[in-house]
Amino acid sequence: MNDWRRAIRTPISYSVPGSSSNLIRQQTNFVSFVILSGALVLLILYAFMPPNNNDTMQALNDEHGHWHEKLVACDCLSYISQGHDNNLFVLNRTYPMTSIETMSDGRLRYRIAVVADLDKKSKSMSRPNTYLSYMLNGVLIFDPHSQTVEVNFEPKEIELSSEFSSGGRGMELSELVVFNGKLYTCDDRTGIVFEIRNSLLLPWIILPNGNGQSTGKGFKCEWMTVKDDHLYVGSLGKEWTSPNGDKIYNYDPQYVKRISAFGHVEHLDWRLRYIELRRAAGIEAPGYLVHEAAVWSKERKQWYFLPRRASHQLYDDSLDEKRGTNILLVANDNFTTINKTVSIGPLIKTHGFSSLKLLPLPDEVKLSPLGSEIAIAIKSEEDNEAIATYIMIFRLPDGHILLPETKISSKHKYEGIEFV
Repeated sequence: MNDWRRAIRTPISYSVPGSSSNLIRQQTNFVSFVILSGALVLLILYAFMPPNNNDTMQALNDEHGHWHEKLVACDCLSYISQGHDNNLFVLNRTYPMTSIETMSDGRLRYRIAVVADLDKKSKSMSRPNTYLSYMLNGVLIFDPHSQTVEVNFEPKEIELSSEFSSGGRGMELSELVVFNGKLYTCDDRTGIVFEIRNSLLLPWIILPNGNGQSTGKGFKCEWMTVKDDHLYVGSLGKEWTSPNGDKIYNYDPQYVKRISAFGHVEHLDWRLRYIELRRAAGIEAPGYLVHEAAVWSKERKQWYFLPRRASHQLYDDSLDEKRGTNILLVANDNFTTINKTVSIGPLIKTHGFSSLKLLPLPDEVKLSPLGSEIAIAIKSEEDNEAIATYIMIFRLPDGHILLPETKISSKHKYEGIEFV
């Protein structure tokens, strides 16, 4: 038995002809080499295999390093993200986030929301290092046949808070927008774009001022819109000057940020475009326009601008509050054609446009006149200590008023509106 075991454990010896001195004991080494080579080949093949369904769902959901519970049904664009290990990502084009309800009488019911910019009053008096804003939910009902509209807001505000600040100020939220299936807002002090999830604010990206390379200051974001699957964030559109306008410090507010769904930011120099908008309004330097309400029309492939302030004179901080406008400017995609079309409602010097959105319509609903769009806008009033917020709804491009200026708050200055 011992001899039999010894025979099994002893490797087979091979005699190589012509070399009596070289005996090759290679069975064990050869088998080991084959096993290791095979394992290496399998690892390489596995690394380059396309993801299976579980991998794909994780790539779709694990977007920011945290897991989303589910992927909602949406009008989605799928594509391979360059620089992200070839993972499959989805851009959620669903808008608004909640379904448009068709009522029994044919009217359309929408959920809307507005968000507040409290300026210096945003700092909490009871919680240290905390800054506050408020969101107000509401319902808009639109009759596409008679083109009549009703708007009602809930009595209770939703408090939003954050500890992010710059220079002792923060949470001065200037706009609302739905992008990639999420609700975003932007703080015009820190330049932080937040996702609003219920009453929780989740910082997404920080927008630097100007070209993104000349200063560490946050971007003074004022308007937001979605164009070609990107989020566009704009500022005042006016040169940054001294309080009496006699000195230009920089052109940072004339940049626009173009943001992908992955958070990649491009810094677009719109200085010439803002100059052309000003000229279309019949104003030359040192006169100016201040922009806080702009939207891209996907249907008509054009831009709508409702300037908040307009003046033929030099900028003056103390007089600016009484330079409100009712101007509508319409530009084509590349701003080669810009028109000052109609006036939107009566001119009230202390009221200025601060947000603008277009009513999303189901495909089967067609408006008259053909090609018309319905716009919903916020106007803010800042007259010394008096603060108020108004909503108005009108038809584009003729400016026909469906809902004249209607006060929705004399407590807070709401500056952003969106269909949610």
